[in-house]
Amino acid sequence: MNDGPLSNRVPDPDSTGEQLARDLLILFLRARWQPDALSDARALAKNADVCWGGLARIAQEENVAPLLYRAVRDQRVAPSQLEQELQQAHAASWQQGMVMMAQLEALLRGLNAVGVPAIVLKGAALIETLYGQA
Repeated sequence: MNDGPLSNRVPDPDSTGEQLARDLLILFLRARWQPDALSDARALAKNADVCWGGLARIAQEENVAPLLYRAVRDQRVAPSQLEQELQQAHAASWQQGMVMMAQLEALLRGLNAVGVPAIVLKGAALIETLYGQA
């Protein structure tokens, strides 16, 4: 039995479990905007062939592990080890985001201090709208 992180396990990308993991990831991420996707994800998660390690790896590679954590937390659909790994990714992402927001605030204050008007567009301006309070 492998006791390492699930995301370090390398499944066969052609396996049924790997495809189920990809499908499950998509359903979990859709559930934020399409609530019926969560029931579909729950049904698919009951499939014994889901490669949970593949799901963790794909989520890390695609940089959506923090979003996946928000989708699965408190849902009792993922193995606890996976949820713990996703929680760590979420916490690291949150911490990095807070550092970047502090840097942005300092930059905006500096620009304002020398009379340079600035407006935040795209990413930082949309954080609250897209991701809310995590």
